[in-house]
Amino acid sequence: QFFRRVTFCDPRRIVVKSPPHTARINTLLEIYPQAKFVHLVRDPFELFVSTVGLWRSLNEVQRMQAPSEEADIEEYVLATFERMYAAFERDRQRLDQDQIVELRYEDLVQNPLECMRKLYTELDLGDFTLVESAMQTHLASVKSYRPNRYQLTSEQRDRVAHRWKGYLDRYGYAAVERE
Repeated sequence: QFFRRVTFCDPRRIVVKSPPHTARINTLLEIYPQAKFVHLVRDPFELFVSTVGLWRSLNEVQRMQAPSEEADIEEYVLATFERMYAAFERDRQRLDQDQIVELRYEDLVQNPLECMRKLYTELDLGDFTLVESAMQTHLASVKSYRPNRYQLTSEQRDRVAHRWKGYLDRYGYAAVERE
């Protein structure tokens, strides 16, 4: 209903960035059969530490009880990711080739304009030249942005490598595991 309200006066395509939607392909296709998906993959070790940090900060400001132990948060992140990707891998077969594009986060950071051009072409989103100038302006405005840097303990690295091995293998991050 929310999306219907948003598009009531403006029928343009809605873009939603929501990692949990990775596990909701079936539901989204039931509601929007012509939906298109951008599957952004990221170094799993950085993803793990970033997500643990997110949950730690959310616990600080939104909790209504004693904070979770660090091990509990880490287990929650590991298990949720496993469930999310089990659903994604099961349901992605429902998508036609022109409904999904996979992108590596590292490539997007390195070459954002080229990645966006690829998305527009592969998902048939229209004439990229119509938005290219606005994207260049935006990219110029954020060029000094520096992402957070994360550190993993060797125990965390081993746990992620073991639990998320399928992801590391499938998306080409197995070499990162050895660094």
